[in-house]
Amino acid sequence: MPLIEVTEMISSRRVNRTAEGTTITRIFRVATTDPEWLIANGWVVDLPAHNEQHPWIPFLFVDRLEILPDTKGIGKVDVEVTYREFPLGFTPYSEQWSWDIVGSQQKIYSVWDPSYVIHYPATSDSGMAIGFDGERANGVSVFRPETAVNVTKVMAAITISDRYILESMVNTVNDSSWFDYAAGEVLYTGARVRRRSDGLIQVDFSFLVTRTRVPTYVTMYDGSTILVAPRPWDYLWFQYLDSAQLLGDDTVIAKRIKSIHIAQVYEYANFGVFNLGGPYG
Repeated sequence: MPLIEVTEMISSRRVNRTAEGTTITRIFRVATTDPEWLIANGWVVDLPAHNEQHPWIPFLFVDRLEILPDTKGIGKVDVEVTYREFPLGFTPYSEQWSWDIVGSQQKIYSVWDPSYVIHYPATSDSGMAIGFDGERANGVSVFRPETAVNVTKVMAAITISDRYILESMVNTVNDSSWFDYAAGEVLYTGARVRRRSDGLIQVDFSFLVTRTRVPTYVTMYDGSTILVAPRPWDYLWFQYLDSAQLLGDDTVIAKRIKSIHIAQVYEYANFGVFNLGGPYG
């Protein structure tokens, strides 16, 4: 069934603006009496396809196409095409960023600086260890701030290579500055990939953030100082020794730092492979 013409009607381009966003409806008259023929032939007429972008408004996409039957017997049907602005600007091929900032419970075994600890009596010095019982630090559970960054990205399709990147990057830390974050501050913990009802691919990224610590000087058992600057996700711990000191006529034993240890916990990687535009783009 050949198509004779497609004409945009004078009642076309209805605009509706609400709190949920903008919709624009365009109405075409198509010379055919068989709406199913249009579907079967993949919309071979000069009409936009589902999810297609508006010709010149970048945040509007085709959300609905409706063919109204030929009730007047004129050999033509009306086709209504509705463009919709996705909520909060969440259009296909764009991103949504959210931050969850909470206090999470962690167990710590030492404090960052000797000035954070007071000993009574002063001679009962356990260094910077928490709950030191002569053999080891027992530690204590505390609440520390934790920031989770969640990013949702919509794509037209996902390839095997894309999926491999998402899998292989799990438990890596950014090796250079990444948007608002300095190198080493962001840990990628995984992603959820699913196909939406409109055929697009939605990827939900999950990240954790810990901020860079200010370098500090640590005093060793021999009185020397060492500038310690672990990277954000590095693990820092100390080994102690008993140091005899003369206090008046008495010799007292104090805990002093014998050695400092910094361990890299996660691999560093290039977060540019995620192809994210950022929260302000």
